[in-house]
Amino acid sequence: MPRHILPATVPFVALAAVLLTACGGTDSDSSDSSTSDGAKAPASAAAAAPLSAAGLTSKALTKTDVKGFLVSEPTKEETVTADKVASKREDCAPLSLSLSGVALDDPKATVQRRATGKKKAPAGAEKDVDAAVDAAFDTTTSVITLASYADEAAAKKALASIGKSVTACAGGYTFTAMGAEQKLTKVAADTAPEAGDEAVAFTAAVQQDGMPKPGPMKVTAFRTGTTVAYVSSVNPAALLKGGDFEFPTVLVETQAKKLG
Repeated sequence: MPRHILPATVPFVALAAVLLTACGGTDSDSSDSSTSDGAKAPASAAAAAPLSAAGLTSKALTKTDVKGFLVSEPTKEETVTADKVASKREDCAPLSLSLSGVALDDPKATVQRRATGKKKAPAGAEKDVDAAVDAAFDTTTSVITLASYADEAAAKKALASIGKSVTACAGGYTFTAMGAEQKLTKVAADTAPEAGDEAVAFTAAVQQDGMPKPGPMKVTAFRTGTTVAYVSSVNPAALLKGGDFEFPTVLVETQAKKLG
């Protein structure tokens, strides 16, 4: 009996589409960028003042920060923006935005990176096209969005709104991203990694048309002072097959260390 081949034409949610169309982006090595938000500033001042775009860039992940991941900077065309995301339920909007890699509320500056796990094709894949196709889809890709807010109160509010939405929208809802309607059948809180001053995490079950059961998308967001990091991850194989995947906690841990 022939093996099932994952269809490449299935309409992924907006984030998945963005991630899959830009895996070959230019690697970011912006850690050498100079900025007025440098480490010489007193710790109290650094915690109080929101980072500028240049400051966020100096804190963003680079290609040398995390082993086993390809880190790149998405182009303007590849980046989902708030105006491209619409929720039928306003109380669920924080989930829709964070799933799409969009910062909540009104940040003063944002910087975004993409991190795709490196995975070798299984042995003998050159003789098994199906195995090679499955391996290509079974790769977790994440969007990491850093957002600086006017003060800690604003950053705390943005993070707290995610937790409130997880509770309010646990039974699922529908939203539109990049013109495509997405149906979430369930939203559940996860145990967030220890990162920054506080953190939240959740998994959303996404029902794809023609698929037998929903597949997961996962988000972890954490706050360090006036900066919030949003990490949204998807694994196309799990999304299509309705399976599960391991959230790349190392990305959160590494980003938290850089934000300090």
